[in-house]
Amino acid sequence: MAQVERGGISSIYIGGATYEVSAEITIKLGGIVRKPVVSSNGTAGYTTAWDAPEVEFEALDAATVSVTGILGIVDTPLQVQMNNGKSYLIAGATQVDQPSVKVAEGKISGLKFTGDYCQEVGVSS
Repeated sequence: MAQVERGGISSIYIGGATYEVSAEITIKLGGIVRKPVVSSNGTAGYTTAWDAPEVEFEALDAATVSVTGILGIVDTPLQVQMNNGKSYLIAGATQVDQPSVKVAEGKISGLKFTGDYCQEVGVSS
């Protein structure tokens, strides 16, 4: 069986700028979320709601990276490119939450973006 890359090195592009990432990137695709409605007789159906896509990651800090600039990112395309050939595109990405700068480690953690919708690219059937 051939060895296939499943994960590992990934890149983040936000509004055309590339960010060096140092840790796990977590992607939630968003879309319709179904939650069960439970009664005394068991599951009686489900409710549906819209959930926004999210991307969370930790970036390396550098003289060229403006944390204040990251805080100001609103309604911008965001792309996560993975080494297995797939990409996830978030339309209308906006930075949410409050990132923190880890001075001793040279990292910016708690970077979280949400957007309008997520599109998965590069999937072969």
